[in-house]
Amino acid sequence: SVSLCPLAGLGQELFTYEGCGTLFTRAEYCQIEKLGVDDFHEVEKLAPFGPANAQPIFAARDLAIIAEPRILKGKHLKFRVEQDGRALDVIGWNLAQRQPVSFAGARRVSLAFTIAANAYQGIRSLQLVAKDIKTPQGSSD
Repeated sequence: SVSLCPLAGLGQELFTYEGCGTLFTRAEYCQIEKLGVDDFHEVEKLAPFGPANAQPIFAARDLAIIAEPRILKGKHLKFRVEQDGRALDVIGWNLAQRQPVSFAGARRVSLAFTIAANAYQGIRSLQLVAKDIKTPQGSSD
């Protein structure tokens, strides 16, 4: 999906990622400390998602990686980020191939993501579902 912005805002482009086009942020990045499970429920009210109704994609930058990225089942990435005292889990479905070893050494990242509720051992929490990951060097591959 593509989130469009006015022509004057094109300089604020952050992410271009495979299969999803370009996300223009309008210079307004999400602050993850403000996200909660209630936000997931609000996004879910916009469902069903599909070609005619794309799921909202958010962007956040300068997130500290506080748990080393792990590869799950040989193809998914899992790690934890923190911003302004708020920590959240990140899952990147099928991103292990696109985010190889170069990402593992990064201490800070920017993300294009959707939000999801995660239930584990009876506890519901918010998690970020990464669509693209940028390191300070600006590459996603």
